[in-house]
Amino acid sequence: MGGYFFIVLFVTSFHLSSVYSLSGTTLPDHNLTVLVDWPFNLTCNHDLILNKNNSSECLINNGSHSSIIINLDKEDVSKGIYYNMTLRSLNGTCKSWRVWVQVESGPTLTLPTKNEEEAVTEAVQTDALYHQNITSEKFNYNETILLQSIRLRCIKENSEFYYPVGSYEINWYQTEFLRNGNAKATYNVQKYADRFHYLDNRRIIQINPTFYEAGLYTCVVKQGNKAVITSHTQLCIKQQTHELHPLLQCNDEITFDNLDNRKNISCIGQIDSNIIDEKGIKVTWFRLTSGGIEEIICENTKLNEVKEFEQANCKINDLPNRERFCFEYSPEGHEVENPQESLPVSLLLKNLRRSDAGQIYVRLEHLNRTSEVRTIQLNFNNLNDMYMAVGIVGGVIFLLFICGFVAHKYRHPILLKFRRHFGKYDKDDKEYVAILSYFFDGEFDQEARDTVDRMISWTKHLFEKKNYSYYDAQEHMELGPWAETFIRNLDKSHRMIVFMTEEYVKEAKKRFETKQALENMRKNKTKIIVVKTKGAEKALKESGNIKFKRDLKATIRGMRNVVYKHGMSEAAFSDMMDYALPNLDRSDKHDNSEEDNYEMHKEGSLNPSFTSNGATVDSTAL
Repeated sequence: MGGYFFIVLFVTSFHLSSVYSLSGTTLPDHNLTVLVDWPFNLTCNHDLILNKNNSSECLINNGSHSSIIINLDKEDVSKGIYYNMTLRSLNGTCKSWRVWVQVESGPTLTLPTKNEEEAVTEAVQTDALYHQNITSEKFNYNETILLQSIRLRCIKENSEFYYPVGSYEINWYQTEFLRNGNAKATYNVQKYADRFHYLDNRRIIQINPTFYEAGLYTCVVKQGNKAVITSHTQLCIKQQTHELHPLLQCNDEITFDNLDNRKNISCIGQIDSNIIDEKGIKVTWFRLTSGGIEEIICENTKLNEVKEFEQANCKINDLPNRERFCFEYSPEGHEVENPQESLPVSLLLKNLRRSDAGQIYVRLEHLNRTSEVRTIQLNFNNLNDMYMAVGIVGGVIFLLFICGFVAHKYRHPILLKFRRHFGKYDKDDKEYVAILSYFFDGEFDQEARDTVDRMISWTKHLFEKKNYSYYDAQEHMELGPWAETFIRNLDKSHRMIVFMTEEYVKEAKKRFETKQALENMRKNKTKIIVVKTKGAEKALKESGNIKFKRDLKATIRGMRNVVYKHGMSEAAFSDMMDYALPNLDRSDKHDNSEEDNYEMHKEGSLNPSFTSNGATVDSTAL
């Protein structure tokens, strides 16, 4: 590489085939690799298999040399060179073997006379990147924890490299890397001598690593203008971790009620981050009985698993214990993780009742270390029950109001439905269902005329619809005294319908009819229905001492009244009137007779009382 020779020392395994015999014990041959231009000191003690003994004598090639320096050049590569080794002890025992020397050229580096440091730096980086990507005994990988001292050896034990005979120099180089893995710079660590310490004549370097010390460390041995790169060590720095006592932080109080009876309780646990699995983690939720015994509510021993118990579910929500990342470069601040982990844990309480109010407890255990027990107070909210009771009462009142409003507005249809639900009819033993009593004068103003006309018209429509018969003096036109005719037809009627207007109150004849009907009612003959209009009661009250006034007041107070209001519909009026009328079955037996009677009255009446469009009534008929 670049014309430089690199030196490799390789000691092979023993070969049992070739044996050189001397007196005593003959050992197998030993093969030795020596680098070109890198002197090697051969001794009997070089073979680590032999037992070293200070009372032994080493002979090389049957001479008196205890060691010999082997310094070969590249021309000796193809030569077969060997040495006869003898180890003779004072007690007369002898061990002998033969060492075969294999000469290797490279990986020695010939340094230039100028820019020597630049050449070494370039060669170190090139060789480092080469051996980083291949399987090589020359490349080592070490992990250490931040600020934890570590020692790197220039030549490892049992390495293929060796220190040369004579004086030499050892230098250490650091190659820094970027986050993407590319080399950033290579420099002699002597530049930052305060960060490193040397031992054993620089054969060992001691590092107290911060993240700045992450990188690739290379040892270079230099002798003269020759150098050998003996090792590369990739050093990555793990974040320092601490053994922390587990902690728990939880909400101190939880409030529930009958409507909100599922509650989630969340806590944050603090544990150290120096584990890489979930062993040793346990979260226990419990109550204490009156005797102080723990009653387990829920318990977790695994991460990301929901445990279901009768009263609750519980979970450790996330895997907090991640393996610490080992930085091979100097990380930025945001890349360094916190030495402790937040451990979210949760408990879901189900179907809470008032009796569950009280205290529950939670405990976190991690690696045989236990946190303080946290207390959580469960409070039952009585206000919600009060609000619910008030709401129920308010709802009942509102419902009663709605029912009252509906009953008032639709009371007559409802009552009719209820009364007729059983199909029961009143006794029908009279000719007429009702006799009509009203006052109609041609001198009325238009509003009064329309009111009377409308009430009479709607009443007769209802009677026709129900096939009910009625007696109207202005339609029948019977001859004879008026009072006798009225009383006779009153006796033939189930009801008398009084259409009470202001004008009716002022008419003496109509007050007499009401008095007579009141006497009939007291004899249980005829009942009265009063249709009140606006202003009628006021007119009666302001009428002074008129005849039959007391009877008219008694009729209004004691009778079943129908209230006529301006703007009301015919349907509403008919419902009230229908409810006041007797419930008679006249669907068949009166159909023909009533129809003939109605047609006779219609054709024979020379002076009808009114028309549907509000025509005037001929008052001379009264």
